Amino acid sequence: MQHRTVAELMTRNVVTARRDTPFKEIARLLAENDVTAVPVVGDLDRPLGVASEADLLRETVDQADPSGRVPVPHLEAWERAKAEGSRAEELMSAPPVSISGARSSTGV
Repeated sequence: MQHRTVAELMTRNVVTARRDTPFKEIARLLAENDVTAVPVVGDLDRPLGVASEADLLRETVDQADPSGRVPVPHLEAWERAKAEGSRAEELMSAPPVSISGARSSTGV
């Protein structure tokens, strides 16, 4: 089995969102850049969290469907609070976890 480094797999032109980026703008960033998540950065461009497709789905899962179907009823309290967010800082998963692009000493 060949081990690959993060550097071989990572996106080099990173698209970011600011803490006040609206839900619809995050959805647009994900779609236009063919990514499943974007880092949410603060004033000094330091990562604060990550806004992902899963985070956006939590936002919509509890809203009524125009066809009259019942929304998924069971969300944990922290998921419900996140689902009610409309800006990146309310939707994101935090804190962010990051690693370097180099291979570790274990080869993983």
